Amino acid sequence: MNYEKALSLYKNDKTLQLLRAEHFPLLLSFFHLVFKQQDRISYLQTELQSILGNYFFSFQRLCIYDDLYINKYKM
Repeated sequence: MNYEKALSLYKNDKTLQLLRAEHFPLLLSFFHLVFKQQDRISYLQTELQSILGNYFFSFQRLCIYDDLYINKYKM
C-alpha cells in the first residue's frame, strides 16, 4: 500500500472515521459491556435501549456525565 492509498483510507473509510469519533470511547465501552462481558451476540431492541439508559445513568451517578459526548444529546 502506498502513501496516497493510505491517506485516502484515512480520510474516507467509515470504520476509520468511527475510530476517530469523539464518542468512540463511549461506543466501545458500551459494546464491550453488553456483548463481550455478557458473552452475548444479540439482544432485542428494547433490551439494548434499557441497558443503554442504565449505562448513561451510571455515568451520571458517577458525576462524569458532563464530560461525555452524550451530554450534548441528553435523552
